[in-house]
Amino acid sequence: YIASYINSVRAGRDDVLVLDAGDVTEKGDMVADATHGELTYSLMRRIRFDAVTLGNHDNDQGIEQLRRYEAALGDRLVCLNRVDAEGKPVFEPSRVVRIGNLRIGIIGMIVPQDEGTLDFKESGRRLATEAERLAGETDLVVALCHNGIPECSGWSRMAPKVKVFVSGHSHVALNEAVTVPETGAIIVQAGSYAKWVGRLGLEVDTETKAVRVLESRLV
Repeated sequence: YIASYINSVRAGRDDVLVLDAGDVTEKGDMVADATHGELTYSLMRRIRFDAVTLGNHDNDQGIEQLRRYEAALGDRLVCLNRVDAEGKPVFEPSRVVRIGNLRIGIIGMIVPQDEGTLDFKESGRRLATEAERLAGETDLVVALCHNGIPECSGWSRMAPKVKVFVSGHSHVALNEAVTVPETGAIIVQAGSYAKWVGRLGLEVDTETKAVRVLESRLV
């Protein structure tokens, strides 16, 4: 159902960005569970996501299994604050994609864990640094965050260069985007268990980098 919907949106246009905010594993049917989530990632490969970050359930499977997920997805996971013993990102922290006539920087973030991730404040500081860097070479910076809406709001105040937060983790079905008053950042979240696809239509001014919401809803 998701693949069919996304294909219908993509038909005849070149300005569609498809993102997933994590927790792909332990969220599917019995076949997905029997393959430890690898089947779901292989199906996502066919949908052709532009970026996927990891959630805490994915992270619980361990690094070796996460590498198998990348192989099944056919792409690297994006996550800034999942780090090794030296504090360096284990995965690709961010990427730049071209969608239509826009250059979009995408930064991945996981909800802070007891081990293997940066804490909330350090995650926010590094998000700010990465967003500042990307803002100089892109038209729009998006944070793909497996974290709740209040936490994304806190990160937004630390990293005002991020214009859009695609949120997760807290299973909230936001029928329309919310805006962080202090920064103007847009936050969306599409519930849980793939019951919805979140659709956000944006107009981006490439001169001023101002962002205006044209459409925000759950499908």
